[in-house]
Amino acid sequence: MLRYETIRDMETEYHQNYPDSILLVLSGSFYNVYGKDAYILCYIFKYKIKNKLYITLDDKEEYVINTGFPRNSLDKVLLDLEDKKINYVIKVKNKHDIFKDFKKLNTYKRRYEASKKYCMEKMKINEITSKLDELCGKRDFSSILEKIEDYINEYENNVGHGC
Repeated sequence: MLRYETIRDMETEYHQNYPDSILLVLSGSFYNVYGKDAYILCYIFKYKIKNKLYITLDDKEEYVINTGFPRNSLDKVLLDLEDKKINYVIKVKNKHDIFKDFKKLNTYKRRYEASKKYCMEKMKINEITSKLDELCGKRDFSSILEKIEDYINEYENNVGHGC
């Protein structure tokens, strides 16, 4: 496990130097994104978001929201971020940072609000799915599934009628 303070310190420093910018951190063959930035990438690219456990220097457990993507996907990610006018900074160990600044056109704050809502709902769906997986095959499980289907159908019918 990574040491949480290292990530938190890095995030704090970078977001002070590059406010309202997504921080992409190269680690091995993946780029990792943490905190608020992870919500935005999850929303735009439909990446899975995780609440990853880190151990602090004083051995406390802390969870940090994160997501990531393979190194070979960087060009696609950057093209989409640029198309959406979202500032970003790329951090690669022992190299100069690469910063893209859209100045007043930056849409980071607006994208974050929509992204957080979407990702929180996705995380809740994943929790429910895990619970359903555990219940699958147990007594009365089909009645639970039928109720869920009824709720979904009712919701779709109400949305379809402008309710």
